[in-house]
Amino acid sequence: MSSSGIKKLRTSQDRVTDVLREQEQDFIQNLKPGGSEKGGFGLVGLGGTSSGSPIPAGNYLNTAGGTMIGPIAYYPTTVSIASNVMDISLSSDKSSTYVILDSSTTDLITIKGAQFSGQDLILQGKTGSTITVKNSGNIVTSDGADYDIVGLALVRLIYDEASTKWRIYSTVGSGGGGGSTWVGTAASQLNMGAFSIVGAWGGAANTLGIESTIDMNNFNIEDVNVLKINSGGAGTADSFTMFGTSTAGAINLVDDNDFFDFQVDGDSKFRMYDDRIEINEPLRTLTANSPDIGESTYPFGTVYAQGFNTNGSLIVGTTSLQLGDISTNGKVKGFSGVIGLQCTDDSITKGTAGTVQIPDQYNNAEPSSSDLDGWFGNKSGCIGIMRTATQSRLYARDTTTWKYEILS
Repeated sequence: MSSSGIKKLRTSQDRVTDVLREQEQDFIQNLKPGGSEKGGFGLVGLGGTSSGSPIPAGNYLNTAGGTMIGPIAYYPTTVSIASNVMDISLSSDKSSTYVILDSSTTDLITIKGAQFSGQDLILQGKTGSTITVKNSGNIVTSDGADYDIVGLALVRLIYDEASTKWRIYSTVGSGGGGGSTWVGTAASQLNMGAFSIVGAWGGAANTLGIESTIDMNNFNIEDVNVLKINSGGAGTADSFTMFGTSTAGAINLVDDNDFFDFQVDGDSKFRMYDDRIEINEPLRTLTANSPDIGESTYPFGTVYAQGFNTNGSLIVGTTSLQLGDISTNGKVKGFSGVIGLQCTDDSITKGTAGTVQIPDQYNNAEPSSSDLDGWFGNKSGCIGIMRTATQSRLYARDTTTWKYEILS
């Protein structure tokens, strides 16, 4: 009875599997007591060749070294990384010198399954993958920095039994770290995608040295932790220069409900809050040009101060000037025309020749010096009027003695 099926084509992998099976059967046969026609291991030794060698008959490379004709190939095995660990032990059925990493984007920290000191291992990524070989676990990179296997790049390692570490000693293809150095001229745009530029300028970790002008082409520089300008010393007269358009040229400070502290040599000079500015140093003009504070159409509101000194005229508009103690040796005078001075908050009409109000006290008894000091002041030159039911007296303090005249 003939078969009506279609014969399945055998692949290269099928033929390789058949060869491996045949070689495995021959090797098992050679291990049997007494050997075989192909030469086997004897019970007393590992004989079986005419030379008495313990190795079965065949064409082998001498363990002491020698020259081999023909290529050496490593059978590739595909291994996945689980929880940053790769297992190439015999029990995993993934033992090979040539390992293709079947992972997309992950870290490799530990390689399990080393069998020999000096064991060689080649790791290769896959298209579109990025495997970061960490300088930790039981892996040591050539420069102490993590190395990225990008795409089909390769990394070669050797097992150091003394330290129980896998050590990278060679890299091929597109990758980062590993002590790679490139010096040249870029001929196209550098598109970093979602990756970063990490440097070690002058031996300082994570420091990128750029010895040229950076033109951002109207793009932003974002997520800067600390911006240091001329941190190694003053280079030019201008440490910071900013140009804005005709409608905008702002420095926008977002203080996150706190404040920005502006310091010089570590000392706080002023702070900017959402609702105020605080200064910690005297406010003065840059030159002797005596510029104004505010303008007539943009005046300041109320000014609260512990003291107020002026080297020139104090000009007040149409409102009242309310003063505490005038502690200077200057004088109070009218800027244009006469003025009125009063020592109370009474509603007074200023006279055409000016108005001066002196202290006034009603007392229908003979006052003591202490009474007069308390009413009119306790220094020489203080004056005041004391009224009784029948008379008014004008008192004046002469050094330590109060004298008066009766006003009739």
